[in-house]
Amino acid sequence: AVAPLHAEEQVGAAAPAAAKAAAAPPTPAKEWSIKVEKVAGSKLGVDVDPSDAKTLLVDTITDGLVKDWNVAHPDAAVVVGDRIVEINGKSGSAQDLAEVCMTDTVLEMKVARSP
Repeated sequence: AVAPLHAEEQVGAAAPAAAKAAAAPPTPAKEWSIKVEKVAGSKLGVDVDPSDAKTLLVDTITDGLVKDWNVAHPDAAVVVGDRIVEINGKSGSAQDLAEVCMTDTVLEMKVARSP
């Protein structure tokens, strides 16, 4: 009679641990802000993919303001694969984000990186 009780205790002990592992929330994306200012003759220096229609996926970083930001702020550098999710308070539409990049002089961008 003791052996079956002991087996149930082991199953009971293992089940909560398995439930905790299954219920663990996904690791959220890391988000941070960068700020760049366009001046005459400057370019942003980033090619993006707007295919999800909500954000701008960084495809390539070339010479320009983003690369300059990366050199000055290596701990908050933007890399290929990051997503620009907000610019100057606007979010939710890749088209709106692209328009802000073309029209505004100062760009405060919220960048997200998936874990």
